Amino acid sequence: MRVRITGFLGIWLCAYADQPDDEADVVSVAYYHAEPLDGGAAEPDKAEVAELGWFSADAFPDDLAPPDVLPAVLEAWSTAIDSGETATPLPDRPP
Repeated sequence: MRVRITGFLGIWLCAYADQPDDEADVVSVAYYHAEPLDGGAAEPDKAEVAELGWFSADAFPDDLAPPDVLPAVLEAWSTAIDSGETATPLPDRPP
């Protein structure tokens, strides 16, 4: 999927395991604001991507973020949208 990155939302860290009895790994996920290009259509490499989708805040699938992190990410996203702060500097790119 081709997108235009418009801003940086944040990085969340958490301990996460696929199964309750598994040893947890520390997971770090960076979240960005983006908008789809080309109508959001894409043909992903099936060896790399199982599923591709574009979601609104109220339809974000629960399994796209570690369970303890999802509410905080959605709250930060909602706050950024409400305040109009979805176009922000990207800390990983030079100005």
